[in-house]
Amino acid sequence: MKIKNCALILSCVLLSSLPALAEGDCSQCNCTCQNGCCQGACCQTVQEDVQEEEADTVINSQDLQIVKFLQDAYSLQDVTDVSTIWDNCSDKSDVLVTLYLSKLSGTSPIDINMLRRDGLHWSDIIKELEIDSKEILPQFANCSVNESQKDHVVQIVNLQNWLRNKAEYSLYDKTMRNLCAAKLLVDLKGYTPIKAAQTVQMQKDPIDAVYKLFVEKN
Repeated sequence: MKIKNCALILSCVLLSSLPALAEGDCSQCNCTCQNGCCQGACCQTVQEDVQEEEADTVINSQDLQIVKFLQDAYSLQDVTDVSTIWDNCSDKSDVLVTLYLSKLSGTSPIDINMLRRDGLHWSDIIKELEIDSKEILPQFANCSVNESQKDHVVQIVNLQNWLRNKAEYSLYDKTMRNLCAAKLLVDLKGYTPIKAAQTVQMQKDPIDAVYKLFVEKN
């Protein structure tokens, strides 16, 4: 028994001197540590968490191209604003609306992102920012939609209905996402509002449309 106890004490002393198993590692978990020797199995979990974070960093780096594109498209000086919002948005298409409303209102995109994270709908945020509804996506608000086009540009129809009668119609979050993506096609590629809205509607989601039409092709 004495030999086993001595061996255990010696092991703890040796392990405590190793950088990989220093007390700093054990402090990240809730295990019981004695003389720098972790008595639990959670240090392995900590290492696994670090590896997962490193993997996330690699995945996020693949988004750099579209983040850089959005920085240029919205004439932002600091790419950190875009990357921060990109990481914060569960639906990446919300980045488009955030940057659009930021440019329209002069409000920091980070501040708008925080409103969104508080659970506000985009129509609520427009009201919160005191943006005149007549300034919202005027290319689509003022374009003519005939009966044969309505099914192909449902987001334009939704926007126009909302502008005409806010008491009866709601402005859907999906509408803002789709039309902010379509606006980039109008502004940067010269699409007509109808063609731009149709193009985005045909894609999986708005940010996917932006990626395919602006980033992949470059």
